[in-house]
Amino acid sequence: MSDRPAAMRTAAFDRPAGFRLDPRFTCQTAGFSGRVSATPAACPAQEANAPDPIATARAEGYAEGLAHARAEALATAEQAGAAHEKLALSFARLDREQEEDLRLRLRETIAVLCETAIAPLALDTDALVSRIDTAVSMLARADDARVIRLNPDDIALLSDRMRSDWQVEADPALERGALRVECATGGVEDGPAIWRRTIAEALKQC
Repeated sequence: MSDRPAAMRTAAFDRPAGFRLDPRFTCQTAGFSGRVSATPAACPAQEANAPDPIATARAEGYAEGLAHARAEALATAEQAGAAHEKLALSFARLDREQEEDLRLRLRETIAVLCETAIAPLALDTDALVSRIDTAVSMLARADDARVIRLNPDDIALLSDRMRSDWQVEADPALERGALRVECATGGVEDGPAIWRRTIAEALKQC
């Protein structure tokens, strides 16, 4: 028997022992030395840690949408606040206008009521005589030359005795119920015109 087959068998064991790399199961990276990595699972781990572009885009879109929604909500709130303030000012101005209108109407109503009450008093004979006495007494006793001016129609209401006690003169410029007592040092007036003016001044304070 020849020794060649035996030599071939022994030569096979003389070759360097080791594993041959299969490119299907290795990382094709630059500068790879061909040695088996001590951590073969490093590549899958790196791929797992890589950011997902879809998830990133979704997160960015959500953030942008949230910021836009917040900006719109803030703008809407500011507009609503401005509109509310403007409406409040309008109502306040309307309330003031209505209050002033109501005040004027009340003044007119009271003035009419007072005028209604004044008219009979101006034509009342006893009231006229009483007012003449009051006006005359307001002047100094030394002023004997007192002249009482009345509307001609009111003079007819005085009795002959009253006309003889006082110096009475007709004054068509005076309205019914008005009187003016004059003397050397001044005079006193009374009548519906003065009453109206007094009432109007009092109503202005309301």
